[in-house]
Amino acid sequence: MLKHSGLVVLLASSAAVSSAQAEISYGMSLSALADDTHGSSYNLTGDLSPNKMLTVSAGAGHSRADPDSGTSANKFSGDALHAGLDFHSERFGARASWSRWQDSNAFASSTATGNLYWQHARLRLEVIGETREFSVDYSFVNPLGRTVNDTAKFSGAGFGGGASWSGTHWSVYARGMSYKYDNKLQRLINISQLPSTTRLPRLQALTESVLTRGAAALDSEVSFGIDRSFARSGLRADIAFTRDAVAGLQSRDYSAGWRYSLTSLLEAELTLGATRTSGVGSVNYAGVSFNYRH
Repeated sequence: MLKHSGLVVLLASSAAVSSAQAEISYGMSLSALADDTHGSSYNLTGDLSPNKMLTVSAGAGHSRADPDSGTSANKFSGDALHAGLDFHSERFGARASWSRWQDSNAFASSTATGNLYWQHARLRLEVIGETREFSVDYSFVNPLGRTVNDTAKFSGAGFGGGASWSGTHWSVYARGMSYKYDNKLQRLINISQLPSTTRLPRLQALTESVLTRGAAALDSEVSFGIDRSFARSGLRADIAFTRDAVAGLQSRDYSAGWRYSLTSLLEAELTLGATRTSGVGSVNYAGVSFNYRH
């Protein structure tokens, strides 16, 4: 009798372990982009879901914006780090994320984001809050004729929301954000206009390329997208409107993507897009990504 009881316990334990392992999932994504102004970026992200309610993610990357017509003040080259945590039930969820982008020469940007969302059937609604911190190195000539290096810092907060609907074959989404910054940003703008300022990054150039826009000081951002899925492939189209908080430049970004399932676990996607900025011109870009999900 004891032998049979032990066998039952062992089988039950094995079933519980198998069930727990079946709930565990993980994934990895590798992406790369390049534009026609010698800009480029790459990013590697991994995520782990130990159960159906929790997902943790982390990643790193590098991006570089290098416009042909620009000066050194237009050029950026920075490393990125990001991490996230998503906890949800069947109807409600909360997501927190943090990212940092740093150009070792002159600029750093960090963002902390919190999302609360509600989902029912195929509809999801969410509210979004963000805080952003910026650090900018610059140089100026003091009254004694000496060049002085200094650092300016400013911060801001954003609030917005989004909605999405996912059907069997079609999906659509809309998202919008609005930002406000402290008066230190205006002080930095005034510094950039002084004749004594000899070096200060042209921060509005960050918004002119999709490769560095995530690190920019935006005034507002609105995006829309639609997706069509097929048996082993899919098509998507996205459009985004952004306004820069430093110079008020407005940008429109158009992109399209095609994805294909190479295996049941591995998917590849190609992206083509263009960003048009008022008074500056357009930047065309292309990219590829590989997504693994187990």
